[in-house]
Amino acid sequence: MAIYEYKPNSKTDRRSLNKAKRDVIVADILDKFHDWYDQLTESRKDTVAILKEIFPCYKNTSGEVKKIPDVYEQYQTYMSAIYRATYQSYDGMFDIEGQDLRSNDLSSIYKASLVYDFYKINLKGTLDGVLEDWTTKGEAAVYIHWDQDIEKVPQVEGEAIFDTEGNIVDINYKKRMVSVVKPGHVDVKRMDPHNLYYDPSQRWNWGMCGKIYRSFVPIQYVLANTAFNLSKEEKEELLDMVRNAPQVNDILDDEKCEDIKVIGATIEVLEYRGDYLVPETNELLRDMEIFVVAGKYLARMAESMYPECPWIYGTYLARPDTGRGQSPLKSAYIIADVENKCMDLSLKAWELNVIPTFLAPKGAFSEFTELIPGKPVEYEQTVLGGQAPSKLDFSSGLRNFDFQDFFKRKIEGATGITQYLLGSQDGSVRTASESTYIHAGASMRINHEAYKFSSRIILKMVETFSTFKKYFETEEYDVRVENDGTQEFQRVDQEVRSGNYTFIIGGNQSAIEKEAEVTKLFNLLGTPVFQSLAQIMDVDTSIELLRWVLNRANFKGTSQIFEIAGLSQAINNIGRSMGIQEKNLPEFNNDMKEMIKMNLPATAQQLTMAGQQPEIT
Repeated sequence: MAIYEYKPNSKTDRRSLNKAKRDVIVADILDKFHDWYDQLTESRKDTVAILKEIFPCYKNTSGEVKKIPDVYEQYQTYMSAIYRATYQSYDGMFDIEGQDLRSNDLSSIYKASLVYDFYKINLKGTLDGVLEDWTTKGEAAVYIHWDQDIEKVPQVEGEAIFDTEGNIVDINYKKRMVSVVKPGHVDVKRMDPHNLYYDPSQRWNWGMCGKIYRSFVPIQYVLANTAFNLSKEEKEELLDMVRNAPQVNDILDDEKCEDIKVIGATIEVLEYRGDYLVPETNELLRDMEIFVVAGKYLARMAESMYPECPWIYGTYLARPDTGRGQSPLKSAYIIADVENKCMDLSLKAWELNVIPTFLAPKGAFSEFTELIPGKPVEYEQTVLGGQAPSKLDFSSGLRNFDFQDFFKRKIEGATGITQYLLGSQDGSVRTASESTYIHAGASMRINHEAYKFSSRIILKMVETFSTFKKYFETEEYDVRVENDGTQEFQRVDQEVRSGNYTFIIGGNQSAIEKEAEVTKLFNLLGTPVFQSLAQIMDVDTSIELLRWVLNRANFKGTSQIFEIAGLSQAINNIGRSMGIQEKNLPEFNNDMKEMIKMNLPATAQQLTMAGQQPEIT
């Protein structure tokens, strides 16, 4: 979190507090932090266990990696399915409805401006990290803020040189760098949910709920932050703490990580947000932001400068005891742990059968050290005493039971994350209809999972983003709005931003359902009945049908294909590029349209496949 962005608010900044009062508030914030910190104990353990199953860099006690990648497959499949069903397309991620006639007319322009904003800040990259937290930790958080950067630009200045009579005889030009404030924009940052702590009794009212975010900020940013009210002596002490601090590489595995105040050249900053009840006086302060540095200094205490809480937080599944999140992969790693143990035992049984253990009289193998294929093992007849060595049998550990498939199906049943979510199918599927029904059934549960992520994270993020946009943004600019396959530029001004809008989850279907629908559509286009119908269609009807098919298949380039110039003009241009003379273009045009009509199913399918390429803005 970029805490150094904050500016002091002279009206509410409480710099008049004496040291005794500041110390009382610091102690209160620390008490809250320690109380809420313990809520995450079990969640952290689950996260570490899941990461050990996903990433091979986590090793067992013997130093060997022996993990069946079932949980890793679940992790990748779940992430891909949620991505495709929620934010694969910014336009399909959400919808806007106006609450009055004028707002409804402006809603498409405002949505286009939000989509434009999301492209500019690369929201998909941020949401990838947020989804990773959601999957491995069972909860996720984002931070929305107004970002207004200052950049250095060169500026040329002229200094006049005068003669003795006061006339300009020359100009000495000098170049220097000046600071320029760039146009601001709303930005979205990923927050680590395991560094976010809150009052569990008030979590249902997130705006007023007391919340603390813990971060480690470079010392130079802490000292340079003009919003912080730190004395010279306090700054010197912070510098001494950094100079004398031990190096800590990983606080996740440190049992006392809550007591760590310095990591390398970074200082702990506790940021409190929400309503605050002042100790001793019981004065209720609404919507506050309080910063405690290094667990010792009250650096800032003021009314929040933001129109609403900038932190968005949601859980996949809330634990009944703490309210903290539980990962969708928890059941998978529990089953996978048993599977790995079974695999380890089976491998040991296999090894014992390949390189068997013998039961023999003492001394029979006194000289034996290694079995080499083809090399005879000789011994004195008298050593065995007339009794031959007997091989111990461990074949019972290799009985005919496919436990790997058994556990894989158990994991899929527990999580609902199956191979069909990525469009794969087993050999038992014989028909397209059967495949469609299997895919539809597999997507039912994941659609509910996607709804959770959309409603608890994405929709709240979009709503808060819009509030910040209305509150801070003043710039006017044009955006491209698509309407019925055509595109036009519309002005985004204060009227557009100030509309009365309602945000709803977008019309994104599950990708599997879309693919199944398109498959059925192309199967229909290939039937003899439709082929006969296409023969009697006029060209214009055929072209309109092609446009409709491409739109249903979510083809991204429909408007470009049917541009203002029209299909006939586009075909003529193609003909000219092929060297066809002008007098022959009408015949070429008719032939091409007829070919499109006759090959409509194949044309639609080919164009659709081309349209599945990544969208370029």
